[in-house]
Amino acid sequence: MIVALTLAAAHVPFFVNQIAVVERDLDVSQVYYFKRSGTIYSVAKLDSTVSVIGPTKSEGSCFAMIDCDENVTKVPFLSESRKEEPFTQSEYYVYFEEKKKCGSFVLKAVCNSPWAAVVGEKEEFYLLDLLAMPAVIARIHGSWWNKQYIVGWLLLVFLPILCLLELDGKRYFLYSAIAVSLAFMIDKVVATATYADTSVLAWIISFSELLIVGAAVALLHQRSKRVAGAVILFAIVSFFLFGLGFFLGSMFLLVGGILSLMET
Repeated sequence: MIVALTLAAAHVPFFVNQIAVVERDLDVSQVYYFKRSGTIYSVAKLDSTVSVIGPTKSEGSCFAMIDCDENVTKVPFLSESRKEEPFTQSEYYVYFEEKKKCGSFVLKAVCNSPWAAVVGEKEEFYLLDLLAMPAVIARIHGSWWNKQYIVGWLLLVFLPILCLLELDGKRYFLYSAIAVSLAFMIDKVVATATYADTSVLAWIISFSELLIVGAAVALLHQRSKRVAGAVILFAIVSFFLFGLGFFLGSMFLLVGGILSLMET
C-alpha cells in the first residue's frame, strides 16, 4: 500500500553542493536540493514545468535568476503558497512555478539557506531511489531542509544501551531492530507533527515503523520456521518500503530472522 501510494507522487531527489546538470529525462519529475547558492542547467532542450521552492515563507535576500534562451526572470524567495511533502515529512513554499520551453536553460540562485529546484512533471522512481530513501529522509530532516537531527541523537542513546545488556545473538539483533525503528519513528512523528500535520499519508509512513517492531516482537515470542521465514521475507521487502527501518532496522531484523531460522 505504502509503495503504491508513493509511486503515485514522488520526485527523484538529488543533493547538490554547487552545480548540477539535469540528470534524468526531462519529462521525469526531479528535485535538486541545495544548502546554499548553486546552479542547475540542462544540456538538452527543456519543455517542462520548472519550480523553485524553499523551507520557509521568506529567505531574506535570497533570489534566483532563470535564464531561458537569454530571457532572464528574477525570482525572490518569498511566497505564501505552502505545501506538505508526506514522503519526507516536510513542508515547502513555492517561490516560482512556470512551464518553460527553452533551447538553453540555466537557473542560478544566490542564497545562504537551503532551497531546491524541481524540473519535469512525470512522477517516477527507480530501484536505487527506493533503496536510498532512508538517507534522503535523514538529509531532509537534517541540515538540507528541516534542520532537525532527532534520529541521529536517539541512535547514539539507544544502541550503546543495548550493547550493555546481556543478550544472545538473535535477541540482540531483534532488540536492535526495535530500537532503531522506534528512533526513526519518533524522528518521523516529530517531523510530521511540525511540518506535515494535515497529511494522512505522512502519519501512515511515520507509524509504519511499527511494522518492523511488530515483526521483531513476534519473532521474540514465536519460535517456528514459518514465523522466521515470514520475518526474513518482510525484512528483505522493507528495504524497498521508502525509508522503513532506516537501513539498520531492516538489516538487524533480517539477521535476527536468519539466526532464529537456524535455531528452529
